[in-house]
Amino acid sequence: MESRQEYAEIVEQIHKVREYANVLERHVDDLRTISDTLEKCETIKVGHDILVPLGSGLFCKAEIKSEKIILNVGAGICVEKTFSEANEIVKKQLAEVSSVLTQVQTNLNYLVARENELRK
Repeated sequence: MESRQEYAEIVEQIHKVREYANVLERHVDDLRTISDTLEKCETIKVGHDILVPLGSGLFCKAEIKSEKIILNVGAGICVEKTFSEANEIVKKQLAEVSSVLTQVQTNLNYLVARENELRK
């Protein structure tokens, strides 16, 4: 009886950990896209026109008026950074999230192995 309960708990944990891993994977993908975009933006000069994505295939025309962007650093605080400075911050975030994802995947592998043991 106890092993059935443990098995059910492991299955539930696997489900939750997989969901969390999926969220982290999407976040990693988003950060990579942002980093790539910031690298491309470093070559854009003040005065050039660009298309700014608004989402779902919608774009707005805009003119670059500064070599700096506004970056939300949390708690409603925004600071000006160059594209390069912003990209360094994004790369640090990417490294941190990737590290957490690796830990979560390791935990998931352990849980799946434990589930397989209990299933036997």
